[in-house]
Amino acid sequence: MSVEDINHNLHDDRGLFTTKPPLPRSTVSVPSTIDSTAQVADNAEIGEFVKIGHGAVIEPGVVLEDGAVIEANVVVEKDARIGSGTRVGENSWIGRQAMLGEDVRVGTGTIIENKSIIENDARIGDHVSIGRSVRCHPHATITDHVAIGNSSSIGVDVLVDPGAHLGHEVVLEDGVWIGREAKFGDSTIVGKRSTVGRYTVLSPGTILETDVTIGAYVYASDSCVFRSGANIEDESMIPAGSTI
Repeated sequence: MSVEDINHNLHDDRGLFTTKPPLPRSTVSVPSTIDSTAQVADNAEIGEFVKIGHGAVIEPGVVLEDGAVIEANVVVEKDARIGSGTRVGENSWIGRQAMLGEDVRVGTGTIIENKSIIENDARIGDHVSIGRSVRCHPHATITDHVAIGNSSSIGVDVLVDPGAHLGHEVVLEDGVWIGREAKFGDSTIVGKRSTVGRYTVLSPGTILETDVTIGAYVYASDSCVFRSGANIEDESMIPAGSTI
Protein backbone atom coordinates (compact mmCIF):
# COMPACT_ATOMS: atom_id res chain seq x y z
CA MET A 1 0.00 0.00 0.00
CA SER A 2 1.32 3.44 -0.90
CA VAL A 3 1.79 6.11 1.75
CA GLU A 4 -0.86 8.22 -0.01
CA ASP A 5 -3.44 5.48 0.64
CA ILE A 6 -2.95 5.44 4.41
CA ASN A 7 -5.54 8.02 5.38
CA HIS A 8 -8.09 6.69 2.87
CA ASN A 9 -7.82 3.16 4.25
CA LEU A 10 -8.35 4.21 7.84
CA HIS A 11 -12.04 4.79 7.15
CA ASP A 12 -14.42 2.10 6.07
CA ASP A 13 -17.77 2.80 4.43
CA ARG A 14 -20.03 1.81 7.27
CA GLY A 15 -21.31 5.35 7.81
CA LEU A 16 -19.88 6.22 11.20
CA PHE A 17 -22.12 9.17 11.86
CA THR A 18 -25.44 7.84 10.64
CA THR A 19 -28.45 8.32 12.88
CA LYS A 20 -29.07 5.43 15.28
CA PRO A 21 -32.53 4.20 16.38
CA PRO A 22 -33.63 5.12 19.90
CA LEU A 23 -32.36 2.97 22.75
CA PRO A 24 -34.31 2.16 25.91
CA ARG A 25 -33.46 4.50 28.75
CA SER A 26 -31.58 3.17 31.73
CA THR A 27 -32.26 4.06 35.33
CA VAL A 28 -29.32 5.90 36.86
CA SER A 29 -29.27 7.19 40.41
CA VAL A 30 -27.89 10.55 41.41
CA PRO A 31 -25.31 12.04 41.58
CA SER A 32 -24.69 11.10 37.92
CA THR A 33 -26.10 13.58 35.37
CA ILE A 34 -27.65 12.50 32.06
CA ASP A 35 -29.00 15.06 29.61
CA SER A 36 -32.66 14.52 28.77
CA THR A 37 -31.81 14.09 25.07
CA ALA A 38 -29.18 11.39 25.63
CA GLN A 39 -29.98 7.74 24.86
CA VAL A 40 -28.62 5.21 27.35
CA ALA A 41 -29.28 1.48 26.97
CA ASP A 42 -30.91 -0.38 29.85
CA ASN A 43 -27.94 -2.63 30.54
CA ALA A 44 -25.27 0.06 30.35
CA GLU A 45 -23.38 0.41 33.64
CA ILE A 46 -23.12 4.01 34.81
CA GLY A 47 -20.87 4.86 37.75
CA GLU A 48 -21.10 7.75 40.20
CA PHE A 49 -20.54 11.38 39.18
CA VAL A 50 -20.78 10.48 35.47
CA LYS A 51 -21.93 13.20 33.06
CA ILE A 52 -23.56 12.39 29.71
CA GLY A 53 -24.19 15.31 27.39
CA HIS A 54 -26.81 16.40 24.89
CA GLY A 55 -27.63 13.86 22.19
CA ALA A 56 -25.07 11.29 23.34
CA VAL A 57 -25.74 7.60 22.61
CA ILE A 58 -24.60 4.91 25.06
CA GLU A 59 -25.19 1.44 23.60
CA PRO A 60 -25.85 -1.89 25.41
CA GLY A 61 -23.07 -3.33 27.53
CA VAL A 62 -21.15 -0.06 27.83
CA VAL A 63 -19.42 0.65 31.15
CA LEU A 64 -18.85 4.26 32.23
CA GLU A 65 -16.75 4.29 35.37
CA ASP A 66 -16.94 6.90 38.15
CA GLY A 67 -16.37 10.47 37.04
CA ALA A 68 -16.39 9.77 33.29
CA VAL A 69 -17.59 12.66 31.13
CA ILE A 70 -19.27 12.01 27.78
CA GLU A 71 -19.84 15.28 25.97
CA ALA A 72 -22.54 16.23 23.46
CA ASN A 73 -23.33 13.95 20.51
CA VAL A 74 -20.77 11.30 21.43
CA VAL A 75 -21.54 7.70 20.44
CA VAL A 76 -20.15 4.92 22.63
CA GLU A 77 -20.79 1.61 20.91
CA LYS A 78 -21.67 -1.78 22.37
CA ASP A 79 -19.46 -3.23 25.14
CA ALA A 80 -16.99 -0.33 25.18
CA ARG A 81 -15.52 0.73 28.54
CA ILE A 82 -14.65 4.28 29.59
CA GLY A 83 -12.42 4.54 32.65
CA SER A 84 -12.69 6.67 35.76
CA GLY A 85 -12.13 10.38 35.19
CA THR A 86 -11.90 10.04 31.42
CA ARG A 87 -13.43 12.75 29.22
CA VAL A 88 -14.60 12.17 25.64
CA GLY A 89 -15.07 15.36 23.61
CA GLU A 90 -18.19 16.23 21.65
CA ASN A 91 -19.00 14.55 18.33
CA SER A 92 -16.52 11.73 18.98
CA TRP A 93 -17.14 8.04 18.31
CA ILE A 94 -15.91 5.15 20.47
CA GLY A 95 -16.16 1.78 18.71
CA ARG A 96 -17.37 -1.60 19.94
CA GLN A 97 -15.31 -3.20 22.71
CA ALA A 98 -12.91 -0.26 22.77
CA MET A 99 -11.37 0.42 26.17
CA LEU A 100 -10.28 3.79 27.51
CA GLY A 101 -8.34 3.77 30.78
CA GLU A 102 -8.41 6.22 33.66
CA ASP A 103 -7.95 9.98 33.17
CA VAL A 104 -7.75 9.76 29.38
CA ARG A 105 -8.61 12.88 27.37
CA VAL A 106 -10.21 12.54 23.93
CA GLY A 107 -10.79 15.68 21.88
CA THR A 108 -13.60 16.79 19.59
CA GLY A 109 -14.63 14.81 16.54
CA THR A 110 -12.26 11.90 17.18
CA ILE A 111 -12.89 8.30 16.08
CA ILE A 112 -11.52 5.35 18.06
CA GLU A 113 -12.37 2.15 16.26
CA ASN A 114 -13.44 -1.27 17.55
CA LYS A 115 -11.30 -3.09 20.12
CA SER A 116 -8.71 -0.34 20.44
CA ILE A 117 -7.20 0.26 23.89
CA ILE A 118 -6.18 3.69 25.13
CA GLU A 119 -4.35 3.32 28.43
CA ASN A 120 -4.27 5.59 31.50
CA ASP A 121 -3.42 9.29 31.15
CA ALA A 122 -3.13 9.23 27.36
CA ARG A 123 -4.05 12.40 25.49
CA ILE A 124 -5.87 12.19 22.15
CA GLY A 125 -6.47 15.43 20.25
CA ASP A 126 -9.24 16.76 18.03
CA HIS A 127 -10.26 15.03 14.78
CA VAL A 128 -7.95 12.06 15.33
CA SER A 129 -8.66 8.74 13.60
CA ILE A 130 -7.49 5.62 15.45
CA GLY A 131 -8.03 2.32 13.62
CA ARG A 132 -9.14 -1.06 14.90
CA SER A 133 -7.19 -2.96 17.57
CA VAL A 134 -4.71 -0.15 18.20
CA ARG A 135 -2.99 -0.03 21.59
CA CYS A 136 -1.93 3.33 22.97
CA HIS A 137 0.17 3.03 26.13
CA PRO A 138 0.11 5.35 29.18
CA HIS A 139 1.06 9.01 28.87
CA ALA A 140 1.16 8.94 25.07
CA THR A 141 0.08 12.16 23.36
CA ILE A 142 -1.59 12.04 19.95
CA THR A 143 -2.23 15.60 18.78
CA ASP A 144 -4.84 16.98 16.39
CA HIS A 145 -5.65 15.53 12.94
CA VAL A 146 -3.45 12.44 13.35
CA ALA A 147 -4.45 9.17 11.65
CA ILE A 148 -3.31 5.79 12.99
CA GLY A 149 -3.90 2.53 11.10
CA ASN A 150 -5.24 -0.77 12.36
CA SER A 151 -3.27 -2.95 14.80
CA SER A 152 -0.65 -0.29 15.52
CA SER A 153 1.10 0.16 18.88
CA ILE A 154 1.96 3.52 20.46
CA GLY A 155 4.43 3.34 23.35
CA VAL A 156 4.72 5.10 26.70
CA ASP A 157 5.46 8.85 26.52
CA VAL A 158 5.24 8.95 22.73
CA LEU A 159 4.45 12.33 21.15
CA VAL A 160 2.87 12.48 17.68
CA ASP A 161 2.59 16.00 16.29
CA PRO A 162 -0.39 17.31 14.29
CA GLY A 163 -1.26 15.85 10.93
CA ALA A 164 0.96 12.75 11.08
CA HIS A 165 -0.36 9.67 9.27
CA LEU A 166 0.66 6.21 10.44
CA GLY A 167 -0.17 3.11 8.40
CA HIS A 168 -1.37 -0.26 9.62
CA GLU A 169 0.70 -2.32 12.08
CA VAL A 170 3.07 0.56 12.83
CA VAL A 171 5.03 0.30 16.09
CA LEU A 172 6.26 3.37 17.98
CA GLU A 173 8.28 2.28 20.99
CA ASP A 174 8.60 4.26 24.25
CA GLY A 175 9.78 7.86 24.15
CA VAL A 176 9.45 8.36 20.39
CA TRP A 177 8.71 11.78 18.88
CA ILE A 178 7.05 12.12 15.47
CA GLY A 179 7.02 15.52 13.74
CA ARG A 180 4.22 17.38 12.04
CA GLU A 181 2.73 15.81 8.88
CA ALA A 182 5.14 12.85 8.91
CA LYS A 183 3.85 9.82 6.99
CA PHE A 184 4.66 6.19 7.79
CA GLY A 185 3.87 3.21 5.58
CA ASP A 186 2.54 -0.09 6.89
CA SER A 187 4.70 -2.16 9.27
CA THR A 188 7.12 0.67 10.06
CA ILE A 189 8.91 0.19 13.40
CA VAL A 190 10.44 3.11 15.31
CA GLY A 191 12.69 2.14 18.22
CA LYS A 192 12.92 3.70 21.66
CA ARG A 193 13.79 7.40 21.98
CA SER A 194 14.00 7.90 18.22
CA THR A 195 12.82 11.10 16.56
CA VAL A 196 11.39 11.69 13.10
CA GLY A 197 11.22 15.23 11.75
CA ARG A 198 8.33 17.07 10.15
CA TYR A 199 7.10 16.12 6.68
CA THR A 200 9.34 13.05 6.58
CA VAL A 201 8.08 9.95 4.74
CA LEU A 202 9.07 6.46 5.87
CA SER A 203 7.89 3.90 3.32
CA PRO A 204 6.48 0.47 4.25
CA GLY A 205 8.71 -1.89 6.18
CA THR A 206 11.16 0.78 7.40
CA ILE A 207 12.89 -0.03 10.70
CA LEU A 208 14.50 2.46 13.06
CA GLU A 209 16.48 0.91 15.90
CA THR A 210 16.97 2.80 19.19
CA ASP A 211 18.03 6.46 19.46
CA VAL A 212 17.79 7.19 15.73
CA THR A 213 17.35 10.78 14.57
CA ILE A 214 15.70 11.41 11.21
CA GLY A 215 15.59 15.05 10.07
CA ALA A 216 12.80 16.98 8.35
CA TYR A 217 11.68 16.41 4.74
CA VAL A 218 13.49 13.06 4.51
CA TYR A 219 12.21 10.39 2.12
CA ALA A 220 13.11 6.76 2.91
CA SER A 221 12.08 4.19 0.32
CA ASP A 222 10.79 0.71 1.18
CA SER A 223 12.43 -1.56 3.76
CA CYS A 224 15.26 0.70 4.91
CA VAL A 225 17.01 -0.08 8.20
CA PHE A 226 18.51 2.64 10.38
CA ARG A 227 20.89 1.26 13.00
CA SER A 228 20.95 2.50 16.60
CA GLY A 229 22.28 6.05 16.88
CA ALA A 230 21.96 6.84 13.16
CA ASN A 231 21.54 10.53 12.34
CA ILE A 232 19.98 11.47 9.01
CA GLU A 233 20.18 15.07 7.80
CA ASP A 234 17.22 17.12 6.59
CA GLU A 235 16.01 16.57 3.02
CA SER A 236 17.91 13.30 2.58
CA MET A 237 16.73 10.70 0.03
CA ILE A 238 17.34 7.11 1.15
CA PRO A 239 17.20 4.35 -1.52
CA ALA A 240 15.06 1.25 -0.98
CA GLY A 241 16.67 -1.51 1.06
CA SER A 242 19.41 0.72 2.51
CA THR A 243 21.01 -0.10 5.87
CA ILE A 244 22.55 2.92 7.60
